[in-house]
Amino acid sequence: MKIRNYEKKDWKRLNEIHDAARIIELNNAGIPDAFLSLEETYENEGLFEYKLLVAEDEIGLVVGFTAFYDEEIAWLYVDPQYHRKGIATKLLNVAMEQAGKVISIEVLENNIEAINLYKKIGFKVVEKASGSLVGNESFIVTGYVLEYKK
Repeated sequence: MKIRNYEKKDWKRLNEIHDAARIIELNNAGIPDAFLSLEETYENEGLFEYKLLVAEDEIGLVVGFTAFYDEEIAWLYVDPQYHRKGIATKLLNVAMEQAGKVISIEVLENNIEAINLYKKIGFKVVEKASGSLVGNESFIVTGYVLEYKK
């Protein structure tokens, strides 16, 4: 598994990965109608304002990505066909090495797999909040803010 910086040639795979994983995430949250594709939301959510890393398998296929600032991991998606293979953990570890001393992430309340992953790495829940779903503000959601301190 290779973690590297995003390149323009990765755009199609990012769309495929996001869309497949996001549908599952929103179904688990009970709001499947909130789905918007990456193509529909990347500008509004500022995807390219973040540092963007991709995970590439041994044959060069992009299988996951993360986008982050020094203080926040904003995006983390892995192709559902590659779940439970350590890809999200590898992406997180590299992002956390490059991020600042305190890093936060927001997770939907029912995204138990993601919450467990972040806790396993050392994130702690610091807040439970409700508000508009980022990117599709007509939906109200409840989620957690988790924080990691180096």
